[in-house]
Amino acid sequence: MARAFNDMTRRLGEAQRQLTQADKLASIGRLAAGVAHELNNPLTGVLTYASFLEKRARGDPDVQRDLEIIVRETKRCREIVRGLLDFSRQTPPRRQPADLNEVVRHGVAIVMNQFAIDRVELKLALAADLPPVPADANRIQQVVVNLLVNAADAVGERGGTIQLATRTATVPARGHAAIRQATCPRGCDLLDPAVRIGGWSSIRVIRRVGDRDTIVHLDPVYGRARHRLSDGAGTGLPALYLCPLCRSRLDDPGRRCAECGRPTFAVSAGAAGPIEWCTRRDCHWTRWEAIEKAGPQRFAELQIEDTGRGIPRQHLDRLFEPFFTTKGGRGSGLGLAVTWRIVESHEGTIDVDSEPGRGTRFTVRLPYAVGPSAPVPPAAMPAPVPAGARGAP
Repeated sequence: MARAFNDMTRRLGEAQRQLTQADKLASIGRLAAGVAHELNNPLTGVLTYASFLEKRARGDPDVQRDLEIIVRETKRCREIVRGLLDFSRQTPPRRQPADLNEVVRHGVAIVMNQFAIDRVELKLALAADLPPVPADANRIQQVVVNLLVNAADAVGERGGTIQLATRTATVPARGHAAIRQATCPRGCDLLDPAVRIGGWSSIRVIRRVGDRDTIVHLDPVYGRARHRLSDGAGTGLPALYLCPLCRSRLDDPGRRCAECGRPTFAVSAGAAGPIEWCTRRDCHWTRWEAIEKAGPQRFAELQIEDTGRGIPRQHLDRLFEPFFTTKGGRGSGLGLAVTWRIVESHEGTIDVDSEPGRGTRFTVRLPYAVGPSAPVPPAAMPAPVPAGARGAP
């Protein structure tokens, strides 16, 4: 009786948590739509008058060039406003072959005046042979501007250096590939957006040892083991893994861990097949056959590195959460959240490496191959993982 009551309590708690999360997302969507609507009219006025002035300034090339930037960036602001509406409607980006270097140059032009005032030196290293990448150029330009502004803020008033580079990168699956879908045998969604690891929704399961159940949030990056457990009970003991919603078992009959020989459990990643972990908590073995067979994937890579104050390690996992900021009253906490959302909507990744006092490096990767047939792209904030290791709760 007590166990049934506990199960009912847990299910009610799970339902309440999901409703609360849905209400938060709906509120953010309504806010985005309202802000976008209010900005449309003044932007139209700015664009109209700037266009008139541009035509009247044809005798002064310097003024005309400045006005061309105002017109272009006002149009980009209009696209950002549309993007806010898209945010509330979950609209996918409008991908077309884009020159990433050109997108970067446009973004740099916007922030150069601020850099000059703040005594920030910008060093560019743009790959000359970079192929076009399928992307929404306006949204990716927003990513570039957001990251450059953040880097300038990190450098501060004393001045410093920001290095921006583009290149083509080939990235392996293990330690990088994101698990974007996770379901139990009955189809329950196991992704938990309320608990994120490296910006991505964790995979929520129940670990049962004897008659004791504990909650485990699995790292949503294949081959990485930054799992979160509600307690440390039962290390090394046999365990069952269950769906937290329907309580169906996740064990994988007939499959064994390649390292310790214990039974495994698995979740389904849809068309990308099952992902397995060892049931022994202190064994860090994992296997995702489909993604391993797909092999490494090619990306257009954008890297922005600053010599600023750096980010404390305890803040890294929360960096992309809406309204979380390390700037105190000077930041809204939306810049990196929007940046992450744009990159993720392109099936890309954003990785951050930082240490207090030694600066910060953001790496954005956009896949050359997109769509249902493309391999699963790497995840945000990857950690190096030795081959054949990492992945068990």
